[in-house]
Amino acid sequence: MRLGKLIKVGTSYAVVVARPNMRMLGWQPGDVLTQAVVDDTVVLQNVSRPSIRFVHTRKEYGDARPHQS
Repeated sequence: MRLGKLIKVGTSYAVVVARPNMRMLGWQPGDVLTQAVVDDTVVLQNVSRPSIRFVHTRKEYGDARPHQS
C-alpha cells in the first residue's frame, strides 16, 4: 500500500495518487474520474475513454527490407 496526501485546492480537496499506482491503472493526467463513498471507503473510477497510447518498438527488417539499386 502506498501513501497519498489530501491537499486543499481552492474550496475543494484533492488526493495525490502515487505514480506507480497511476501506471498500474493506466490512468493519465486529465482523465475524468467518478467518486463515490461506500461505507467508509472512497471509490474512484476512471470513466475517460481509453486513449491510444503509442508504444515505440524497433522494426525488424531482415530480408524483407527493400534493396536499393
